[in-house]
Amino acid sequence: DIEQSRAVIEAVSKRPSLWNKKLDSYKNRNVQNDGWTAIGSEVGLPTAEAKAVWKNLLNSYRTYRSKVKKSKHSGAGASEVYVPRWFAYEAMAFVEDTMEDANHQDT
Repeated sequence: DIEQSRAVIEAVSKRPSLWNKKLDSYKNRNVQNDGWTAIGSEVGLPTAEAKAVWKNLLNSYRTYRSKVKKSKHSGAGASEVYVPRWFAYEAMAFVEDTMEDANHQDT
């Protein structure tokens, strides 16, 4: 449900070692396990279910992010840029800097 998803997003956002691949602690399984156990307790879900909720949210975020990026093609006016109406898009913006674009080119 939406409230549970919001709770997971908030809990994950407070633990960068779970989502920021640039941190050394991201690769530490103990830190990962402890973080997910804490999130499960915090949001009232089994650890595996909390992870599954996050994975689904992250996949949805990537999909919407891709739509936004594709709509920002060269020459696109502001009114042509896709604006997601998905409830979690803005709340998940904290992961933006850690995402890599395939075939990324600066112009």
